[in-house]
Amino acid sequence: MATPQHKYSLWLSPPKYSPAHASIQSLIAQFSTAPGSPVFSPHLTLFSPVRTDSDAAAIEQVQLYVAKLRERQLSQIPTEIRRVASGSKFYQCIMLEVGGVHEDAVRSANTIAREHWDATDQPNYYPHVSLVYRECTAEQRQATEGGC
Repeated sequence: MATPQHKYSLWLSPPKYSPAHASIQSLIAQFSTAPGSPVFSPHLTLFSPVRTDSDAAAIEQVQLYVAKLRERQLSQIPTEIRRVASGSKFYQCIMLEVGGVHEDAVRSANTIAREHWDATDQPNYYPHVSLVYRECTAEQRQATEGGC
């Protein structure tokens, strides 16, 4: 019998009681009133999926990954919001696009994760902070984006 795989995602999140967390959480709550749009915690997905056979193995893998970040002097990964954007994917319906002077740090951390988890064949990484999870028409995205 095969051991079930656990699946995790690595997130960068603003500190829970920070102004950034409160602002983004407020936007998520505001836009999640539409049917099929869940409320979730503010985050930037740094890498997904991390697959392991146990929680302990996941913690060990992440600790090794963090050690690699430190070796490459990426123990802090600052982020900067570039603009409000919309996309055609469920997890990218309405989002805050991450960019600016710190974009290289975020992309480097993702590249290190891809190497660490042997996932260099994944699609291009698009750093963003989602505000709305749902399937949207172009008209719905445009209307919501204009309200941000």
